[in-house]
Amino acid sequence: MRVLAAGGHALTRAALRRLLAETPSIEVVGSSAFAHPDVVLLDVGATGNAADTVARMACDPETSRARILLLAEPGWRGEIPPAAHGAVFKDASPAELVAALRALALR
Repeated sequence: MRVLAAGGHALTRAALRRLLAETPSIEVVGSSAFAHPDVVLLDVGATGNAADTVARMACDPETSRARILLLAEPGWRGEIPPAAHGAVFKDASPAELVAALRALALR
């Protein structure tokens, strides 16, 4: 499964890339025309306003076929945009995050 960590702070993205790179069967990909992700892990930040970003990703040739999993602040009560496929809270365990990614990749 190819995963792209996007949005949020640089430090958060770096930590996610490192965690996911250590997980068997997950390949962390960057932004390039040759590495279309299967899943985009989108950090929606403290505001939780991801609708515009998700809409752009759904139209982008690089990410339009990817499943989009939102990474949200604990207690976030925002709506999941129609083009997104789920959400996981930032206080989830690494195992819960990986399980959510794998579940989306299998859909």
